Amino acid sequence: MRKFVCCLIVMAAVVGCGTKGDAFKSDIKHAFLEWKKSEISEGHYFAMDSCNGDYFVRMDSLGLESSDAPGIPDEESEIEYDFADLNSDGKQDALITFAPRQCDGGNAAMWSQIQLLALSHNNSYKIDAAFFDEIDSGKGFFHLDSAATSAVFGTYYEFGENDGHCCPGIEKPIRIDMGTKKLEFYKKR
Repeated sequence: MRKFVCCLIVMAAVVGCGTKGDAFKSDIKHAFLEWKKSEISEGHYFAMDSCNGDYFVRMDSLGLESSDAPGIPDEESEIEYDFADLNSDGKQDALITFAPRQCDGGNAAMWSQIQLLALSHNNSYKIDAAFFDEIDSGKGFFHLDSAATSAVFGTYYEFGENDGHCCPGIEKPIRIDMGTKKLEFYKKR
């Protein structure tokens, strides 16, 4: 019986440590959900239950101007979180990305990606939606897919003169230094 109680204590300690170690993830997701609510209430995005063609038909029939705001996915599986210490303060942060929905049913936004940072600030997280806006990507654009200490990684795309909307002719791996905000091309190993 004594061995059983000792095993339970050890298991509780291990589970407790694992849960405490991942607390930052729930704090980051909470900060993202608060940002999402704020963006929807300010009209920058649609909630997914309002992101549909019926809205546009209804607005047109009433003679009202409709918003071209995109939708934010509700499904957790459509939102990517990549965790790393991005602001070099010793705490985990996150790169958050998702593909916005084009609510009018078109496909003009098929290459869009929303890129956010959840950065530790004192004992909470702040969402930075503008960090990547300042990064010069030349003629093309980039999609981000992973994070490491003080850097994020992804792919640079550029459409050539004869490329169709589906298929950019230039595709290169990139690294963005979080301190310098410089986009660097590199070769995959």
